[in-house]
Amino acid sequence: MEGYADGVIDFAAAVSDDGTATGAAVKPEALDTAPDGTKSPNNLYYETLAQQYVLDSDSVDGITGDGEVTGGDDLYPVAEWALNATGADTGAGTGDPAAPAYHDAALTDVSWSPGQQVDYQAGKFNGSSSYADLALPLNTARSFTVAAWVRVTDKSADRVILTRNATGNASMTFQYRKSDDKWVVVMPSATSGDNIAMPTAISDAVAKTGVWTHLAAVYDASVNSLDLYVNGDSQTGADAVTPFNDPDGATWLGRSRSNWFAGDITDARVWVRALGDAEVQAEARPATPMVNWQFEDQSLPTTATDSSPRSDADLLAPGTFSGGVTYKQEGHPSPDGDSGGIDTDRGAITLDGTTGAVSTRARVRTDQSFTVASWARITNTTRDQTTISQYGTHASGFQLGFGTTCKCWKVSLPATDAANPTTITVQSTTAAAINTWTHVAAVYDAGAGTLQLYVNGVGTAAAPVPARTWNATGPFTTGRALRNDAAAEYFAGDIDDVYAYQQALTTDEVDNLRRKEAPQG
Repeated sequence: MEGYADGVIDFAAAVSDDGTATGAAVKPEALDTAPDGTKSPNNLYYETLAQQYVLDSDSVDGITGDGEVTGGDDLYPVAEWALNATGADTGAGTGDPAAPAYHDAALTDVSWSPGQQVDYQAGKFNGSSSYADLALPLNTARSFTVAAWVRVTDKSADRVILTRNATGNASMTFQYRKSDDKWVVVMPSATSGDNIAMPTAISDAVAKTGVWTHLAAVYDASVNSLDLYVNGDSQTGADAVTPFNDPDGATWLGRSRSNWFAGDITDARVWVRALGDAEVQAEARPATPMVNWQFEDQSLPTTATDSSPRSDADLLAPGTFSGGVTYKQEGHPSPDGDSGGIDTDRGAITLDGTTGAVSTRARVRTDQSFTVASWARITNTTRDQTTISQYGTHASGFQLGFGTTCKCWKVSLPATDAANPTTITVQSTTAAAINTWTHVAAVYDAGAGTLQLYVNGVGTAAAPVPARTWNATGPFTTGRALRNDAAAEYFAGDIDDVYAYQQALTTDEVDNLRRKEAPQG
């Protein structure tokens, strides 16, 4: 059968009692015994033969069984469920590229909650009955990748993210496992029978409750390896995986036969190939700014253009000027001194220190990882001042700016949304230079529970931060903060290149941002 089974199919070894092609006896569990003592093959016998056919046939010849997922362009996920208030499949589709098939999720008891990024929603799973039937016949005996952003809210039981179900053992289960307190992906060697192997990839660190986490499971059939990634980082994997596939099994998001996910899921994606390390990292760390104000378009005298690379204009967040804000022609100097000491983009704003500010709707979830940064030139150091903040009801969710006590740049995270809240503050170790352009950035890493400040690309020691329990949903603002229910700490001086990211940028990424080399998604 040329093109279907390239090579030898070792049927004898598959069903023999000793696992060899020359074994004299068939394994007992694959036989039924009649009342007269005669033995005959049972369903397991034939399932084992079929599975061996899948394993020994060429996994890259492109020939697949009826209903099996194939992609016209394997570069892109064949299926994707954003769960942004619908179960629609927005992936590349499966089957014939000229007429691809899509697999919209059938949702049961799934509600909606704020997503991993502002402006988006996520599917909310109740831990007892919520799930999505994906109707995707993923062949787990061939290479694949599954990935999603998840936020587990209850770790009192196993919490299944995605399962490829089967008549016995599921062929693949991706979950939080309570006994380990970690993320795991398991691919058993058989649906039932004795001596079943359970290759397992497991996260290095415990799972964090309430923290959005990017997870990916990668099975590479060419080397029989199973890998798990957490936020783009490879974890402890498994080798010598012997997969099986049940073509009639359901593909469920948010449940297995007996366990259910509790929390939120968004951007679930499936590829019919094994993604590489760099590709998984790009999925986990897209480096797309939530706002990017360059202050260059002076044709709009009261508006800061958002230069973020977003295809949907409704997702852009232009800033509105209020009070004493004016454009100036020259921006910050080139950090490498290769453009005559002047920013080649030519543009910045000047704030009067008493009424001037620029604001838009909320751009980051302040209870999750985020990075904010700008160039600033302070002209008055007699009082506290804020370069970037995001309002809550009574206080800002964070404040990046200048402090008079230390005469330095600092970032603060209020513990609660209240008047005079306790705060965690990180300060620079050197005094702020007056009338000098300085790049200042703050990075909150929810997974690591740390806060860092960067001044001209140099980071402070990371300060520990207890789990954040509140999210500031008010305006994202440059030039002032909210303190004790009132606008305060107006900035006096110039500001340029304001960025916000819904992720914790690395030291290299912060420095690249300073040099205007940061990726734009």
